[in-house]
Amino acid sequence: MCYTEGSATRTSASRRPRWVAEAARAREGQKVPIPGEMLTCGWGVLRMQPWHLAGVFAASEEAENLARVLGAAYTVKYGEHKPGSADFSFIDPFNAFGG
Repeated sequence: MCYTEGSATRTSASRRPRWVAEAARAREGQKVPIPGEMLTCGWGVLRMQPWHLAGVFAASEEAENLARVLGAAYTVKYGEHKPGSADFSFIDPFNAFGG
């Protein structure tokens, strides 16, 4: 449901994906579980330096949406995740064979 306040149109918060609110809390420094924290593999949204795993998703589109919200420092990689942790491993295809 959308509503208009002045000239700005807003979307009802109840229709937003849960990770949007969680990402906002994370930016404010609040500790929140990551989306997909129990998945063992999927599309990870991560920042390399300093390391931050923002979420793991079954669908790349969801991961790309979160990365876009978090900013240019975040990237999406497919890999394995240790449930309940920030451990996420992936193979960079450009460096996998010393290239």
